[in-house]
Amino acid sequence: MAPVLGAAVAIFCWGLRPFDWIAGWATKGRAQSASPARSREVSAAEIFVWAVTGIAASLSHLAADVVFSGNSSLADWELKLLWPMSNRGWVCPLVPWGDVGATLIFIAGMFAMARFRQNVQSISCATLLLVAIYIVLRGSIGG
Repeated sequence: MAPVLGAAVAIFCWGLRPFDWIAGWATKGRAQSASPARSREVSAAEIFVWAVTGIAASLSHLAADVVFSGNSSLADWELKLLWPMSNRGWVCPLVPWGDVGATLIFIAGMFAMARFRQNVQSISCATLLLVAIYIVLRGSIGG
C-alpha cells in the first residue's frame, strides 16, 4: 500500500506544486524572476519518473524503521520486510526512537530549500548526506 500511496502523492505534488507559497514567503522583499506559466503537455515518462520517485521514497521509510528503533525504556523491534513470504525480522538499532537529530536536519534543509530555490537539488543532497552521517555517528557512539 505504501508504494501506491507514494506514487500517488509524488504525482499529486508534481502536478499541483502545493508548496509554491513557501517560495513566495522566502523571497519576499527580493527581486524575483518571472516564472513561465505551466502550460506544456505532460509526458508519460515524466509521470513515470515521479511515480518511481514516490515509490522509492515510500520504501525508504522501511530502511529508516530498521535503524531507528527502541530507546532506554522501549525494546528494539524487528521489521518483517518480506512478510508474508517470510517471517524473518530485521533490526539494526543505530538511533533510538524519538531522537530529534535527523528531524532537525530535515527541518533546516526544508528552510534552506525554501530560501535558496535555485540550489534545491544541492541542498536536498546535502541534507540527505548529513542525515546519513548523523545516523552513522549516532550509531557509533552507542545509540
